[in-house]
Amino acid sequence: MTKYIFSLLILGAISVFAQPKNNEQVNKFIRFSKSESTQLELQKLDSIYVSAINVVDKTKCAFPDQGDTVYACWKAFLHNMATTLEEKKFVWLNETKIFVRCYFDEKGNIDYFFYNTKDTTFARFQEFETALKDFAANYNFGLKCDKKYVQCGNAIFGKKEFSIMGKWQAQPRVHEFVTYDFSDSNKVALIVRNDLLKKKETYTANYLLQRGKEYWEIDIHNFIAALFKGIYYRGIIEVISADKIRLEMVPTHLGDRPTKFSDQALIFLKDKLPPNQALKLTE
Repeated sequence: MTKYIFSLLILGAISVFAQPKNNEQVNKFIRFSKSESTQLELQKLDSIYVSAINVVDKTKCAFPDQGDTVYACWKAFLHNMATTLEEKKFVWLNETKIFVRCYFDEKGNIDYFFYNTKDTTFARFQEFETALKDFAANYNFGLKCDKKYVQCGNAIFGKKEFSIMGKWQAQPRVHEFVTYDFSDSNKVALIVRNDLLKKKETYTANYLLQRGKEYWEIDIHNFIAALFKGIYYRGIIEVISADKIRLEMVPTHLGDRPTKFSDQALIFLKDKLPPNQALKLTE
């Protein structure tokens, strides 16, 4: 399935297609540029529609205390958009970043769907719009408000998503090995083995993996073991290759999720140890 990554982006030259007020199928496509008329049109819309969320001033948004809910709805929006493109047999020729800015009515229906890409090799605008016509006409964001609102961000399409399924192993110290065994049911087994002490312990928990602004973000929580009750481990993952990652995690009682890697980060290899450490298994 086509995958996506989300982050906020400044609006540049854009294309837009609008949904008629009677909820009929979208049949009007307009290409915008950075012209003065375009900017005036945007200013007019922004004077009518308020931001869905505003982290600076919560009094100037539609959903002041529902940031997580808005974010979840936006992720669902992008996911359904990607699914629609796949169902319509829209094939991405390469990885393409698409900016999306949607104006919603009070019931969460799409009034205007703006999009743009800075990828100069992308020229399939008409095909893209046609594939999304029904989607833009019928999709509901899932949030109602007494105000019309706007939400924007960008998505990267045509990119293979990182898969964390399987066993990942690292060696933080001599004779000590750490393994994470991730399943597709959001379950993970943390296995800590010390060959010197001839000791092995396994802890099971749930996990959540999502794309952050710079790195993948992972949360491990709901440990069954009493030792970890009430503790969340929050971390970041850098994908080095399909079978090699850098991982750093911090438990909630010791701080927030790291924003960059320190010397505490570990390199994990999928289903095997690093070549220079493999012999240590037999020491």
